[in-house]
Amino acid sequence: MSRLFGHVIRHRKLVTAVVLLALTAWGGRAWLTELRETGLSFWGEHVEVLALIGILQACDIFLDGIVWWGLLRAAGYDMSPARAGLVFLAGYAGLLAPVQLGRLVRPIELNRAGDVPVAIGVMVEALLLAFSGCAGVVVLGAALLWPRIGWLAPLCALVVLAGVACVCRYTVILEILTAGCLPGLRRHFVLWAVVFLTPAGWLLNGCSLWLVSGREGAGVSLWELFAVAPSNMIIGALSGMPGGIGAVEAWLGTMLSLLGTKTNTLVNEVLLFRLMTFWIWIPIGWIAQWWLWRGANGGMSRDHARETS
Repeated sequence: MSRLFGHVIRHRKLVTAVVLLALTAWGGRAWLTELRETGLSFWGEHVEVLALIGILQACDIFLDGIVWWGLLRAAGYDMSPARAGLVFLAGYAGLLAPVQLGRLVRPIELNRAGDVPVAIGVMVEALLLAFSGCAGVVVLGAALLWPRIGWLAPLCALVVLAGVACVCRYTVILEILTAGCLPGLRRHFVLWAVVFLTPAGWLLNGCSLWLVSGREGAGVSLWELFAVAPSNMIIGALSGMPGGIGAVEAWLGTMLSLLGTKTNTLVNEVLLFRLMTFWIWIPIGWIAQWWLWRGANGGMSRDHARETS
């Protein structure tokens, strides 16, 4: 067993590539099967929508990347923006790994690219996931309250987010949750950025869904789609399936159908949304990972992170 483990460690780059490639091939095969059933004419008619959603999702990824980089700096490690961007994007190569195991890609790459301890990388990922989940619940709650209290709903959401930030800033709960790995985060300005920027990602996802099913479909209101977008997170997590494949599509289809989307365009709209918010980022993650791994000696060029006091 120890010899096998030693072989895995020595060839960890190859093992990582094989596992991620197998997961990508498995998931891609399922998506291509559904794509053949929808026909290509629908996609040709929605090039403009694809481009607009692509812009929104790029903004979403950019905001997530800024938050992730800020958490890394708050942990005491600095890395050039270009290198940090590549490591962040490489994490999307593991989107198809089950039960969030794909989030281990970034800690591993951080350790290789910048000598950041894997434990720190895992903690940063856990914090990003936790704050994103909290933001999703706040956006979902505000969207559900919108038809009852109107503009008071986003105001209540801001109050809740400010409360979360204050609890993290003025209590020791954050240090307890991070096991003391990020002692400076409580007093770092990035804490406020994390709390107030992560909800923007869910709003951008809601806008993307509106472009697909609201503007192009049955005129579903934006606030309803703001509620549907974060609910995908819950369904995908509960399903345990890699990337929530099958469960998320079924949930989206059911919710859009209940909201009045036309049956003859429903499958196409779900596939279009998932393409731009999920599938397209997997090959981008692969490209980023290849870029990190490139080098004359077959290894990864290094950009050592420096500890900041």
